Amino acid sequence: MAFRILYNAASDLSATVVTASSQGTSNTDGNVQDERVGKVWRTDSDTAEWIKFDLVVTSKKVDVIGIFNHNLTAAAVVTLEGHTANSWGTPDVSETLTIATDGDSNVIPRIVHHFTQATKRWWRLTIDDPTNSNGYIQIGRVMFGEVYEVTREMGGDISVEHIDPSEGSKVAGEVPVMTQKPRFRRIRTSFQFIGQTETDKW
Repeated sequence: MAFRILYNAASDLSATVVTASSQGTSNTDGNVQDERVGKVWRTDSDTAEWIKFDLVVTSKKVDVIGIFNHNLTAAAVVTLEGHTANSWGTPDVSETLTIATDGDSNVIPRIVHHFTQATKRWWRLTIDDPTNSNGYIQIGRVMFGEVYEVTREMGGDISVEHIDPSEGSKVAGEVPVMTQKPRFRRIRTSFQFIGQTETDKW
């Protein structure tokens, strides 16, 4: 099974500026950059809402977007737009995203959409979901950027580990002191007949 990896997401660049059509007091638009998908961006309504990303730099390639922990209905219309300027009359990129459902027609709170690669400074999601029973749009995470796709199928021995590299030290009679470090996931798998070029990329 071949797969794609999104790393160094353009949406997560430190210089990226996020703005939105509306936002709650604690459920702000910047929450879509937080790794904790439970920390959400929430709008005031369920129609004509948008969230916009100014990458500031223009050298980042984008060919995938992921939206996680959303409350959209199957009837929602979600469009990804990309442009060289903060002008949206005729954007250079316009992609309609599909709302996935399971076998029981329940909406899967995750959207992953691949498209033809583009290098634009400005990116915007527009959302219309007038039948949403909540009366608002809610999204926990937005990520977009350039994926790396492996050229070989991987073996069936894939595993995902959750790693916490935090360190602690304890002195007798004192409360332990912890040095917090970012947690991450490590994927282990194998490939047959992988070439040197791809090995170097990994």
